[in-house]
Amino acid sequence: MCIDKGRYWRLVLRSFSAFVISAFSILAYAQGNYPNRPIKLIIPFPPGGPTDIYGRIYAQSLSQVLGVPVVSENRGGAAGAIGSAEVKRGNPDGYTLLFATVSTHSLYNLLSNKPQYDAIKDFSHIAVIGEAPIVFAFNPAMPSTLREFVEQVRANPSKFAYGSSGEGTFLHYAGERLKVTLGGLPLQHIPYKGSGASLPALMGGEISMT
Repeated sequence: MCIDKGRYWRLVLRSFSAFVISAFSILAYAQGNYPNRPIKLIIPFPPGGPTDIYGRIYAQSLSQVLGVPVVSENRGGAAGAIGSAEVKRGNPDGYTLLFATVSTHSLYNLLSNKPQYDAIKDFSHIAVIGEAPIVFAFNPAMPSTLREFVEQVRANPSKFAYGSSGEGTFLHYAGERLKVTLGGLPLQHIPYKGSGASLPALMGGEISMT
C-alpha cells in the first residue's frame, strides 16, 4: 500500500486533539436513571504519565457532575491497546468508560496487522477532553541547542538514545518523525512502560531525551 507520508502525519497530528476521548455505548442514553451506581474509567496506560494524570483529574470532575463515584483503573500495555480492548469486550451499559488517546484511537489501527478492535466502530465517542503539546525534554548534560545536539549525535551515532512511553505510542512516532526531519538522525529508541518511567531514566542519564 502506498501512503502519502505528508498527508499521513497531518492526519495523525490533527487526531492528537480529536481523539483524546472517552467512549461508551450509546445504549446508555436510553437509561432514564443513568447513572445510578459507580462508573469505571479505564486509563489504558501505566500510572505516573500524562494520560494517567489527566484521566484522574477528569474522573474527579465527572464524579462531581454526575453525582456518583468515577473510579480510575490503569490497564497499561501494548500502547494502550490492552485497556481499550477490555472496554470493547465489556458490558455496553455506560458504566465502563475509556480515556483514549491518539495512540489507542489513531495509530493503533494504522499500525496493527491484527487489531483487537476498530477504533471507530467499536466505541461510541462522547467528547474531546483536551489536547496537549508534544515537547522534547533533554538531560541537563546535553548541549544547550538542538544544532549542537544533532552534531554530537552524528559524531557518536551509538551513544545517544531517546525514550518513549512504549512501542507504537504517539511519543514513539514523534521521536521517529524528528529523526526523519533531521535527515535520518542516528538516535536509538528505548521504549518504557509509560511516560512515568521514562522521566527518571532521563534524569538519571540513561537516555538523552524524551
